[in-house]
Amino acid sequence: MKKISFVMMFCLLNVFVGFILSGVYAQEQNAVSGDVAISLQELLNMHVTSASKTEEKLSDAPGVISVVTKDEMKRFGGNTLLDVLERVPSLSFSTAFFQDRAMISVRGDQDNVTGGHVLFLLNGRPVRESMEGGISSELLESFPISIINRIEVVRGPGSVLYGSDAFSGVINIITEEVDKIGGSVSGLAGVSGSWGAGSDLKIKAGDLKILFAARGADNEGWDVNNYRRYLGQVSPVPTPANPVTSQNFTIPDQQLGSYTNIEYKGLKIQSSYDQWYSEYFMRGALGQNFWTKWFNDVGYSLSLLKNWKMDFNVTYTNSLLASDSGYPYVARNSYDLVAEWTNFIELSEKSKLVIGGLYNELKGTEDLTSTVPQKEIANGDISAYAAYAQIDYRLLQSLKLIGGLQANKVGDRDIDVVPRAGIIWYPVDKISFKGLYGQAYRAPSIDETVLDHPGLKGNPDLNPEKVATTDIGVNYNADKIQAGVNYFYSQQKDIIEPDPLINPAYRVYENMSNITYQGVEVEGKYYLSTALFLTGSLLYQTNKDQSGKQNVAPTSNYYKKIGLSYMDNGITLSVFDIFNNGLDTANYNGTYNPSPKPFDILNANCNFDISEFFKVHAKPKFALNFYAENLFNSQYWMPEWGGIAHQTLPASPGRRLYLSAKVSL
Repeated sequence: MKKISFVMMFCLLNVFVGFILSGVYAQEQNAVSGDVAISLQELLNMHVTSASKTEEKLSDAPGVISVVTKDEMKRFGGNTLLDVLERVPSLSFSTAFFQDRAMISVRGDQDNVTGGHVLFLLNGRPVRESMEGGISSELLESFPISIINRIEVVRGPGSVLYGSDAFSGVINIITEEVDKIGGSVSGLAGVSGSWGAGSDLKIKAGDLKILFAARGADNEGWDVNNYRRYLGQVSPVPTPANPVTSQNFTIPDQQLGSYTNIEYKGLKIQSSYDQWYSEYFMRGALGQNFWTKWFNDVGYSLSLLKNWKMDFNVTYTNSLLASDSGYPYVARNSYDLVAEWTNFIELSEKSKLVIGGLYNELKGTEDLTSTVPQKEIANGDISAYAAYAQIDYRLLQSLKLIGGLQANKVGDRDIDVVPRAGIIWYPVDKISFKGLYGQAYRAPSIDETVLDHPGLKGNPDLNPEKVATTDIGVNYNADKIQAGVNYFYSQQKDIIEPDPLINPAYRVYENMSNITYQGVEVEGKYYLSTALFLTGSLLYQTNKDQSGKQNVAPTSNYYKKIGLSYMDNGITLSVFDIFNNGLDTANYNGTYNPSPKPFDILNANCNFDISEFFKVHAKPKFALNFYAENLFNSQYWMPEWGGIAHQTLPASPGRRLYLSAKVSL
């Protein structure tokens, strides 16, 4: 029934967009045909907004930032947001038991069994999940990436301006500006029987701008043979009554996502709906989860004076998770509400100030579905307040100082303060040094405080997780090249984890660990010409806990990424390679299934823009695309993080080939 509703909903969306596009095409006879190619100067002198909530040069921003441009997304392709983010320097794919089958970790930080250390933003507004605290699987797998203009990734703390969850990174998805009427419809087919479809629509009528996009896909699942398991929630080790068994099964992979943005003068309304259906792994148990997230934001911008602007926003995110096919038999429903007021003040030609305040309410319930009637096992309501300010001051033309802090009060806990400070120095033209220090926090989620499941209990006395990070880096920005080297040192404390030792019958959330991360990251982009582009990055990180144990996070010490692309005259030929050197064998050797070993993932993207190649300026325009994922057919496994020690789960469907066609108006 759920699969039928998935297909019907997406078909209706595309019928609707197709109908609208027919009208759009009829109205667009006077529109300027063709797109103006962005210059190398614009590409390599990108302005960003995520580090300070205001527009500034990338080299001036108080953060270690990578930008994925529209140009790069066109060159290297991908079907999902996760595909795109895996290419970003210092970001890596990660997974865990039950809740999150698709996560992104920053600089190897994967302490939790969710992605709660990374805050996602949609056009600067937070997209949070409050029941478990950080689930973003449906966004990563289903969001329609065709209407993304760029993605700004801030590595390091961001809580001064963004509050909880901006712990080790902030990922800001920035959608396209609507400057004309247009749209597109696309269809996709995979060699394994996979299919997909997508559409987008842009309408501009005076001051009214509308942007809409939808996508859906069914990858027909991927087969896993001889998966070895035992029911670990029954006993910590196999017994004659609970032996290791083998099972063959198919992992489903269905995606549905949509996005709408409406702007009129200072008013902006945006909404995103994302749903993902896939497998979960739960201490030996298997089943299917439905992840759903509905994001909404209403914002209004007001210019009081020439140098004083205000933003008012109300943001609502509703998150659901349904797991009724097996243990632990739960259904969740939660929301996160943020009402925020932000002021942007230019104090002088040398200084600007961002100051604001917010109210945040988190509310949710969780039911145990294996009982008749269903039993409520969590019901929580947390209120939070925060006030923040950040100022920068250009002491000299070549020297900029940054300072900021946020005071926050979460629930009945004491008021806490997280600071930020930084210095940016230009010793010579094109070279800049950044020295940054910042703190951040992650507040305990509803489940972590009040859950009463037979196998897992909440703890109302938890402290927020805290981190303090120092970054020291040097960057080079010339006409055709952009490069940077950065050293980071992060000290995390009070990391929240389930403690299995309090009671043998169940686990209890506790502030368990203090973990230190440090490492070096290198990244570069080089436009050899407007057609030929080279990009690459390296990350080396180590981590240890308070006892001195090394490599306590289930992430690799070393990542290497490199991409090469040719795009000209309607032809795009690109390859991108991601290398992971595997995990510490002393900590993560698989006992029953393959161990997490080094792997190389090589992806290729080939696009043929028929209209551009044959210089056909009339519309509609046609393009064909071939995307190859994991050309080497690498098979790799990852730890069932948070589940059973030394148990692993399959993380690769192997080689996948996709052919798609797109019609643009």
